[in-house]
Amino acid sequence: MFIKDLSNKFYCKWSRDINDDLELPDGRSGPRAGPSLTTRDLHDNFANQYRLKETNTPNLGQSLFWHNPVDHSNYDDIKFEPLWDVTAQDLEKHPDVDKVCSDSTACVYDYVVTGDSGYAGQTKKDEAAAELIRRDLTDKATRCPALPKPKNGRKSENRYWPGTIV
Repeated sequence: MFIKDLSNKFYCKWSRDINDDLELPDGRSGPRAGPSLTTRDLHDNFANQYRLKETNTPNLGQSLFWHNPVDHSNYDDIKFEPLWDVTAQDLEKHPDVDKVCSDSTACVYDYVVTGDSGYAGQTKKDEAAAELIRRDLTDKATRCPALPKPKNGRKSENRYWPGTIV
């Protein structure tokens, strides 16, 4: 299975083989997925390979938007470096980070990057909601089987009401 964008370019494979997960636009293998893959490696050696160019580049999609008269270079900063690690100095600038984020790493990151406790708090809420959905989807549900038709009668519905005897 492939994950595609609208220009039919493949961003990654899903074949249950860890060795081909991060294929580059030209078909070469990208960085190997696994515990040693860092966010910086993923950014530099995979994501940046899919960066859109102003010119038509083989194996790369083109922007879905028309940007006339603004050049691509006006809004794409190729030298941009994300914040890779949250340091103790970053946390000192936000003394209420523990109160807002508790143990949520994504919340802490968003708070440090944006400086907005409301934004970070929403990240924590969204993370908690996603976890609840994951739990609901992985929980096994016990269902009662359908009751058989009575020997001398008719069965008109298949509902079970709490506290009733069927």
